[in-house]
Amino acid sequence: MVAIETKDVSTKIEEINLLNDAIFKVIFRSKETREGVAKFLSRVTKVPELDIQNAHFFGGELIKTNSKEKTKISDVIISLENDILIVVEMNQHKHYNQFLKNASYAMRLFSELTPINTQTYPTIYLINIDNFRGLKTKKGISAFQFLNDEGESEFDNYKSIHIVIENILKDDYNGDEEIKKMITFLTTKNLTELRKKFKGERVYMRMVEKVEQLMEGPEMLGYYDLEEKQKWELESMKITGLLEGKAAEKAEVLKNMLDNGFKKKTILKILNITDQEYKQLQN
Repeated sequence: MVAIETKDVSTKIEEINLLNDAIFKVIFRSKETREGVAKFLSRVTKVPELDIQNAHFFGGELIKTNSKEKTKISDVIISLENDILIVVEMNQHKHYNQFLKNASYAMRLFSELTPINTQTYPTIYLINIDNFRGLKTKKGISAFQFLNDEGESEFDNYKSIHIVIENILKDDYNGDEEIKKMITFLTTKNLTELRKKFKGERVYMRMVEKVEQLMEGPEMLGYYDLEEKQKWELESMKITGLLEGKAAEKAEVLKNMLDNGFKKKTILKILNITDQEYKQLQN
């Protein structure tokens, strides 16, 4: 009998990517990391830290208003008892449609939370964490509101805040140290280095322990990296309208999806075609 060597899938891996879509969502939604996340978001929004800790953390698809509406998904949604909602989005690409999409989701949540014929409105904080280079601003944090021609705020209940990772990590950043600490945590690429950086810091070491749990399945990162790439490719196709096109356009979409590693079953579902149509387009 020939012995077959197998890999120990329970072995933790050292190289990490905490800005990976799936890992990021777990870190920001988990109870074990709640204290550190609340401290970070409190410094960004000025909402009391304890209020955020006691809030309801969730995420996922927003309710559709009709059958034809496209699926809307938010990374992290935090609902506070005093009519405050914090929406956190990790942006991996410099794309105007990404910011527009995030803003539309936040305003949709605002609309859903606002009772008809009311004079009290919820407050929405949209936190964009931008993990890419090339933004024009040199600030670590940029806040946006609806303003008139004189620069006066028209609507105080909606605040869009961009946290620019590239700028916060620069040596000359002189902003809030707690914000920089979280960004440093999220951008550390090695598990041993992460432990060394935050050794002795109770709040962050709990977050390190959560990361270690996630790293016990080494297949997880590779799987979600591929899934994230495919999700972005699919979103780009939707933006350009190719999925609604004719046969020639669908054939081009099919080629792009095959080039990006999409499986046949997934393609059939997304393009809404039969196996026979798949073969015709492939030819």
